[in-house]
Amino acid sequence: MGGPVCLEATAYTAGGLVAQTSAINLKVMNSGAVSDSFLPNLTALGDILNKQGYNQMFLCGSDGDFAGRDAYFKTHKDYQIEDYKAAIKEGDIPKDYKVYWGHEDKVLYERAKKNLKKLSKEGKPFNLTMLTVDTHFPNGYICDLCENKYDTTYGNAVACADRQVYDFVQWIKKQDFYEDTTIIIAGDHTSMVDTGSKFWKSLSNDYQRTVYNAIINPQCAYKKKVTTKRKFSTMDMFPTTLAALGVEIDGNKLGLGTNLFSGEETLREELGANYINKELKRNDKMYNQFY
Repeated sequence: MGGPVCLEATAYTAGGLVAQTSAINLKVMNSGAVSDSFLPNLTALGDILNKQGYNQMFLCGSDGDFAGRDAYFKTHKDYQIEDYKAAIKEGDIPKDYKVYWGHEDKVLYERAKKNLKKLSKEGKPFNLTMLTVDTHFPNGYICDLCENKYDTTYGNAVACADRQVYDFVQWIKKQDFYEDTTIIIAGDHTSMVDTGSKFWKSLSNDYQRTVYNAIINPQCAYKKKVTTKRKFSTMDMFPTTLAALGVEIDGNKLGLGTNLFSGEETLREELGANYINKELKRNDKMYNQFY
């Protein structure tokens, strides 16, 4: 698809998750961190899949309550939260095990495999959403799978993360459930590593960093030309994700997002990012009702 940009109030984890699963920005940072309810009047990806009978799971290697992530996925809707505490409870790691923010991604991928096997045998469609962390600010995390190939810790962490996600996708492709499964790989936001870091030294000053995304095995028809060199934001991932699952969307727009498979203009293509960001900062009565 090319890479999306992060618009106003979407360039951090909670904001990125909300943007990509509901196509709005999150004006109150860490909303839900002290509440069991997170944007209760909003319709998000999980609400739609829940109505279609999906079993849903959110998997992460840190405490699920950080930034209200567990509250968001429970509110939208009924996700089973498999976080760092759950990993200890289920015996995936020892009780005293803790690295980085909880456990590293190599453990997360093994837990994902275990849970995917379980979900695939329950006779219902399923959605497993997982959040990796080893490339996180400030320098990433180096596990024992990583190589010392590059001259920055972050470079080695990114390369290690690339290998792990590749191996995970290859594993999925060998499973019985793959034929009917769509894989979506996306960053929650652009890297927060300081642009003065030597990690970025090879980039020209006018290079625009965007958020990685890849959709494997989409269940929809599309023309290749409408999925290349697009100008879009992470909010467009919401309707695009549903379209990739075979959903037909009236008008090809949901929230502030556009189904990229449709060829319809995104808001960014129509209006430009500067104008949209200015508008997103305004007070909006309809938006306030989501709370």
